[in-house]
Amino acid sequence: MNCAKRILRYRRKITKLKAKPSSSKLKGLEKIEEYEKRIEYQFREINSIFNLISQPQGKIEFETIDEFKEKRDTIVDAYKENFASQIETFFSNPEASIYDLCFIQNLYEKPIEEMLEEQFSLEIDDILSNPNHYVLKRIFKPSFNSIKIEGLVNYFETKFRYMIRSKLREFIFSPELATAITEKLKEIRSTLSENIKTPQFKELTIQINNYHPYDYNFDFDLNTMEFLILNDRKGQFSEKWKGFFKDIESFSKSVRILSRYELFKEWEIFKDAYPELFDGSIKSFDSKRSTKSIKNFLANIPLREHPKKNYLYYPFALKMIPDEMIPFRLRDGLRKKGKICRNRIFEMKQKGYKPSHPTLTFKNRKLLIHIPFQKTEVQSNPTSSQNKSGVELQVDQGLIHFAVITLRDMSKGKYGTFMPEKQYFIGQEELFDKKFDPKSGKIILQDKFKGKDGELREENCKKTNIKRKLINIRREIRRLQKSKNEYEQRCLELKVDYKRKYKWNRIRRELSKCWNKLNNINSQIVQYTTHYIIAIANHSNAWKINVEDLGWSAYKKKKDAGNYLAFWRVQWFFSQLQSAVETQCKIHGLEFERVRADYSSQECSKCAEMGIVHRGKRKGKTFICTNHPKPFIIDSDLNASRLLAFRSSTCPENIYASQNAVS
Repeated sequence: MNCAKRILRYRRKITKLKAKPSSSKLKGLEKIEEYEKRIEYQFREINSIFNLISQPQGKIEFETIDEFKEKRDTIVDAYKENFASQIETFFSNPEASIYDLCFIQNLYEKPIEEMLEEQFSLEIDDILSNPNHYVLKRIFKPSFNSIKIEGLVNYFETKFRYMIRSKLREFIFSPELATAITEKLKEIRSTLSENIKTPQFKELTIQINNYHPYDYNFDFDLNTMEFLILNDRKGQFSEKWKGFFKDIESFSKSVRILSRYELFKEWEIFKDAYPELFDGSIKSFDSKRSTKSIKNFLANIPLREHPKKNYLYYPFALKMIPDEMIPFRLRDGLRKKGKICRNRIFEMKQKGYKPSHPTLTFKNRKLLIHIPFQKTEVQSNPTSSQNKSGVELQVDQGLIHFAVITLRDMSKGKYGTFMPEKQYFIGQEELFDKKFDPKSGKIILQDKFKGKDGELREENCKKTNIKRKLINIRREIRRLQKSKNEYEQRCLELKVDYKRKYKWNRIRRELSKCWNKLNNINSQIVQYTTHYIIAIANHSNAWKINVEDLGWSAYKKKKDAGNYLAFWRVQWFFSQLQSAVETQCKIHGLEFERVRADYSSQECSKCAEMGIVHRGKRKGKTFICTNHPKPFIIDSDLNASRLLAFRSSTCPENIYASQNAVS
């Protein structure tokens, strides 16, 4: 090993001398020659060592497995005897230590030497058979398998854990430490209210599991009796029961003085004076009374002594725990000069409202109870006479005008007659700049168009362009969606989580705000349009509203339904308007019907009035039918609105009877 190190050191010095400048060449050559001689000397020593070690060794061959086992057992037995003798000498020597290196070397001296010589001779034979320039590195710089530090750390952790587990009871659960811990816990418990502050809640709502809060069977005590007396609207028992509270006090005081005969006599008089009280309402009352039972009855009646006797209380029960009703009293009314006022709960119940499940709320250091009320109103359905001679309202939904409304009087003509004076085109101007006047039945300007002289003029205020606003919001949504998708793709290419980036979250917030604005405007348009339709129907005494069913656009391809219709129908447009009008019809007692809408903008309403199905030509907002002596020209949306009247199920001798949609 030392020879190889010297050879490598001399060669490094030679390379350094050759790299020096030419001024010191002579001195460098002399040293290089000296170093080369030393290298040759070291190689001679290495060859001499190789010659000593690499002596020819004989090979042993075995014909059978039994011969090999016999030879193996003889060698192993010799090693066992040597090992046993060394162990005996080790334990017989009291001064010997387990870390005695000399003893360990003597213990394994013979087997180790033999194995080293064998392996060294094999390595030398391999070098001589395959010589190369990495011989010295391979011989004198061997590589060993390194132990991973993670496994070593895990080994120590498990050993430490087992050691701590075995010593845990001894370390922690000692009597002295246990007493100290218990004393400390007692000290913390005694000072718990001082160290921990009471939590303060701004608002705390408790939803109570209450199924039948007002059907609780209360005990009939004096408080309930006084409550019933004060809240007696009909005045049946008020006069009799008002004296009960004075009589019961005087009667209970005279019980000790009266004899047995006098007591029963007074009791019968008292019971006959208040028959409504003793009709079974008090469960503890029994017809067979003794002196002791009468005294116990009077003693168990809880006399109320409330400083504010002018307040009225409403009893109710809450079911906070399953199968356990807890009674409460709610201060509701007030008695002033013998009159009851501010009795809100009973007034609501008399109007037909039914209280539902209450809710407790803790707010501003006060416990509030909220009792919602519900009332079911009977819908006024139109009679059969109204159905035959009433007015029907048709609504056609469009893109330029949100709704085109026509009215048809069924009492005139075979198919009824349309009212040309009551034709309404509901667009963005009518929704946001005008209003429907129920007195005149016309659409007039809103109050914001009033001038200084009090007259309404269109020049006084700027008109609303809600469609332009919707288009701008939609463009902004597309721009934000595009930038969001591009940013996500860049982050995915860089293998970055885009959800944690500020820019992505900012774009997402802006996008959600735009969608909220768009949905709010759309819902506002639906609300205003529905208000117009119901107001016109009530003004015209219409009993039915026919609306074209544009749900078919969801089941058609985009090229057939149109890009605008296919997109806006998804957002809000026709379907939400239909559902909103249907809801308002149920509230106002009107009938509602969805009418088949296909080809409504191509078929002629005047031909349908004559019982003929004929298709005309449409150019933008104009509809032309040449099936007449004089061409019939009309607004296309108005023609479609009129056509809905003939497709309705209530139209007599309906030419579309086989094609009607189910309402």
